[in-house]
Amino acid sequence: MTTSRQTPIPALLILGIGVLAVALWAPVARAQATQPAPSLDAILKEVALYDGGIDSGALWKLRDYVYARKDDPAGRAECETKLLAFLRSSATPLAKMAAGRHLRLIAGDTAVPALQALLDDGRSADIALYALQGIPGVVAEHALIQAVSTTVAETRTAVIAILGERRVEMAVPALVPLLQVRVYAVASATALGRIGGEAATAALAAAFDGASRDVKPVIASAILAAAHQMLANGNTARASRLYESVGADMSLPMSIREAAAIGTISTAGTGAPALVLRLLSGSDAGLREAAVSKIADVFIPATIGQVSALLSDLPEATRIQVIAVLATYPADRVGPAVLSQLDSESEAVRLAAMNALPSIGGISAVRPLAERAAAARGAEQAAARAALGMLEGRAVDEEMLARLDGTPSEAVAGELLLAVGERRNFSAKPLITSSLTSTSSVIRRRAYRALRTIGTPSDMNLVLDALLASQDEGERTEAARTVVALGQKMSSPNGRSQMVRARLATEKTSESKAQLIGLLGMMGDPAALPVLRSAIKGRDTGAADTDVDDVDVDVDVADAKVGVADADAVDAVVDAAVRAMAAWPTSDAREDLMALARDTRNETHRLLAIRGFIRTIGLDAYRDAQAVAADLRLAAGFAWRTDEQKLVLGVLGRFPCVEALDLARTFLHDPSLKAEAQAAIDRITPRLPKEAIRW
Repeated sequence: MTTSRQTPIPALLILGIGVLAVALWAPVARAQATQPAPSLDAILKEVALYDGGIDSGALWKLRDYVYARKDDPAGRAECETKLLAFLRSSATPLAKMAAGRHLRLIAGDTAVPALQALLDDGRSADIALYALQGIPGVVAEHALIQAVSTTVAETRTAVIAILGERRVEMAVPALVPLLQVRVYAVASATALGRIGGEAATAALAAAFDGASRDVKPVIASAILAAAHQMLANGNTARASRLYESVGADMSLPMSIREAAAIGTISTAGTGAPALVLRLLSGSDAGLREAAVSKIADVFIPATIGQVSALLSDLPEATRIQVIAVLATYPADRVGPAVLSQLDSESEAVRLAAMNALPSIGGISAVRPLAERAAAARGAEQAAARAALGMLEGRAVDEEMLARLDGTPSEAVAGELLLAVGERRNFSAKPLITSSLTSTSSVIRRRAYRALRTIGTPSDMNLVLDALLASQDEGERTEAARTVVALGQKMSSPNGRSQMVRARLATEKTSESKAQLIGLLGMMGDPAALPVLRSAIKGRDTGAADTDVDDVDVDVDVADAKVGVADADAVDAVVDAAVRAMAAWPTSDAREDLMALARDTRNETHRLLAIRGFIRTIGLDAYRDAQAVAADLRLAAGFAWRTDEQKLVLGVLGRFPCVEALDLARTFLHDPSLKAEAQAAIDRITPRLPKEAIRW
């Protein structure tokens, strides 16, 4: 059997539309092709009316016309002639500005006379100068030099600046007299400094001594600019004399004198090291900074010891700067000098040394840094610890272990334990685990912190042993954090609490069980929730409400005392389980907490459950807002204190829906909750459709 192939109707429709579009567009395209392109006169006539705004089509036409002809001599000539005429027309200032931009692109020497003539007209001087500035060659430069004497005020200042930017040496004779004219002295000095050369430099030097207080720094900067050029061109001797003359003038700003000193060092040749050392030892702070900036250029590793030898005698600020430079040199050349600064009386210097030691300290820095970390507090202790952690090399790790095997003080040993953990020195784990049984509480606590980094889940039982044996609350806290950290390293989230749960099954005392149950709450392993549920159900949490009928009146006094002790034991475990459930880090415990808040007769546990319930309601950011509002309404019914009701309102604002808005409004009548209720309403309302809001 054969089947016929048919073209789908949509395809035929699309094809037909395409054919029709081509048929309709073709006559329009032919008409456009036959229309002549607009002339430049027509375009300029349209541009002449432009006075700003977004309707700039005429400007784009002008751009396209000029760019299409910028590489054609005849086209450039046409554009140049007509744009020059346009600048003399009655067009708007914005239109002339646009014409000037394009004239700068295509104008040549033939445009210079017309542009030069426009410089005398204040209305067109800026545009003409802009175009003239872009024309290369001596013709334009001669015109600019002539303009120095023909233009006035701001135009002349701009001409002077352009001559400096172009470094026109022919302009020096025209610029030198202006050094004595206050209005143009600054511009002239700056231009002469950029131009450089003997003539410009001699003129600047001659004007330097007699210059006014406000102009003198400008002339000094210009002399330095000229000196830089001479140095770059190999005229070191002349540059050196210029640097020295400026640097010797104490009336100049420190920044200029520093620049002069740097230049002097740069031209000192073999005398540069001695000059740097002399400036470092001097009393002038600015010159010391200049010397510091040149240390790396002047001293090689073999000679840097000359600077290191001065370190302890330098003022605090300079010493800090030099330490930072020394940190870039080989450790064996500068390490001892920087290490010696750990004993400085200045905390700022000690901090600078610690910041430098990671790259240059080596094994010799281990002991002094550990001692400093043990003795210091605050920022200095943090810096010492950071430096210990960042010291470079395997030899440093070995040195730390060797010192721990020795007999360091308790505080120093504690700092070394922290450091090996920070450095993730896994070979130190046997030493760290053995430290868990140290007689020193400080050592044990630091060992816990180190083990969190380099330990593995297999170390958990060892830590549990130590935790259950300790009677120190602070140490128990460190141990508990370590158990949690080791559990986090397990690949399966559902197995994080496995060792703790196994240990719980073997422990007999209520104190140990309570400790372990508290760990389960911190670990957040879903597999631990059934254990907490069983612990909570092991006995009614309202111990004080025990029914008298449940007591066996036939037991003797001794048995009765044992029964009371057992009840207290159960209470400790139940209390720990409730607290662990209330602190559960995920929403998995939400239903358990709701049931506990509803059913428990122990007011403390009820309060913990309510707070935990409210917290877990808000943990799922993408949960259905209506479901969240329903749970929060239930929590609000449980809550009898203002604090918990405020928690409800805080969560409400994050789940906008009509139900949340209605619930928030119910709290407005309570003066103690009105502010929080209004805040929740203000968060919810903007995120709801207007038609959904019931007023």
